[in-house]
Amino acid sequence: MKKFDSIYETMELALPTSFPFYHLGEVNRLPDPAAQKSAAPNEEMKTIGYSLQGDFQGVLLVQFDQNLDFSVYAEMGNIIASQLVTTLSARKEMDLAVSPPQKISKTVFQSLVKVGQEFPYHQYIHKCGDIEVTVHAWIILTSQGDRGHA
Repeated sequence: MKKFDSIYETMELALPTSFPFYHLGEVNRLPDPAAQKSAAPNEEMKTIGYSLQGDFQGVLLVQFDQNLDFSVYAEMGNIIASQLVTTLSARKEMDLAVSPPQKISKTVFQSLVKVGQEFPYHQYIHKCGDIEVTVHAWIILTSQGDRGHA
């Protein structure tokens, strides 16, 4: 069993399943976990990172097509990250904070993502009218947190 298995499972359950995206439509998580386990982060896509600090250390990566507007999908990532942290705090009494969104360079991306490593992954579909956009979200944990230490 991997060191973070139970935390990963907890975090997967805390990721939002759907939410309204202001005047830009709806966002829904795809329900097929088997297909989602097989996806790997793609360094050719735009990547936004949200640092997770507190009871554990990690990062939420959100990826989307290069041709899409960064600020729109950074805001979508803010919603996913905020709902994740809020749910973990309310249901699991975890003490966590999330950073503002940061563009992730290919170099940083490669240092976070190790080949062959599995990460909790969910695929979201942003639907606005007849347009559907796929957004990917991964959680990468780096260590247990330092809660209670100065």
